[in-house]
Amino acid sequence: MSAENKIQRISYLIFRSIHSSLSDEERQELDAWRKESPENEELYGRLTGQNFSTEDYERYRQVRETDDWMMLRKKLYASRKSIFSLKWYLRYAAVLCIGIVASYWLWFSGETKEFPEITVVQQYETPSENLRAVLELANGETIELNKDQAVDEKRLKELGIVQGKSSIAYMDKDSSCVEKHVLRVPRGGEYILVLSDNTKVWINSESELHYPSSFSGAERRVYIEGEAYFQVAKNASRPFVVETAGMDVRVTGTEFNVMAYKDKDRIETTLVEGCVIVDAGGKVVKMSPNMQAVFSKEDQLLTTRVVRANLFSSWKDGIFEFDNLPLREIVDQLGRWYNVDFVFEDESLREIYFTGAAEKMKPITFILDLIKDTRVMNYQIDGKIITIKKK
Repeated sequence: MSAENKIQRISYLIFRSIHSSLSDEERQELDAWRKESPENEELYGRLTGQNFSTEDYERYRQVRETDDWMMLRKKLYASRKSIFSLKWYLRYAAVLCIGIVASYWLWFSGETKEFPEITVVQQYETPSENLRAVLELANGETIELNKDQAVDEKRLKELGIVQGKSSIAYMDKDSSCVEKHVLRVPRGGEYILVLSDNTKVWINSESELHYPSSFSGAERRVYIEGEAYFQVAKNASRPFVVETAGMDVRVTGTEFNVMAYKDKDRIETTLVEGCVIVDAGGKVVKMSPNMQAVFSKEDQLLTTRVVRANLFSSWKDGIFEFDNLPLREIVDQLGRWYNVDFVFEDESLREIYFTGAAEKMKPITFILDLIKDTRVMNYQIDGKIITIKKK
């Protein structure tokens, strides 16, 4: 691993540690780095301690040469052949090593080799208006599931459904009376569904899941349009099948993310834990953790690649994450979550690539300002239309 990638990786791990979202393997990796030296452990403690505040960051971001990051520079960059000028390298290292892991990181990775300053913002609580969905029953009846609206609990109880703060759960009942239900999550929303077999499904914005009120037969089958993360309850004798418009995913008990939006040119399945079998385009692939299956709708071809699986599932943990992603893909995610539409004044801006992370619960202007700070673009908001412009 290159020196700059190591700093990026350690920053990412500390970021996830702060948000309590490390996997077991990631925790072992971070612990190993902490044990490498007392300096690493001291820096970790300072960045994750309660005393590290926004004011601390504002002070640190003005510093260009401090003992902390100069030590890291000497340690990590001793043999590095820098592609950056010293001025930009110092700015990048100071902000990344001292401040960025405390909350957010973002940098531009387009044609220029210079890294602009990184902006840090504070945490934000989940807006209640985002916790909403619509349940459609087999007879066409709909039930609004909104934290801020009264729900007919008696009606839900009749259906064998228990409502939580941001979820509904089906009780395991007589499978002789099975109804087809649909849970629709609008733009700007998200919701959690617990199926009758205890499978847990996180449903992303502008998505819908079709499923039975109770499972019967030899398999457990659901249909997703949009995006969802599945934590499938184990049952070796009754496989769980996720169907999309072009790809089937078959499992017995595992965790994975499926992205199958209508307007995307591909369908993606990303495996986090366990094993899945993907069937698409006449090809069947058995996947292991940190593999992703991608089905091209245009070519009808199924390919696989190795990825960081949590990069594609962090949305369920309240985090936008993107790794060398074009701006056109980023604004797709932002548009769905904030229920806005983007217009590019200059089409070339669509292909500028960014790497970064930010909590989803911040106002959209905070995330746009992070991108704006790269000095390659600006934006204008007119109601629900956001125009991306060149600077």
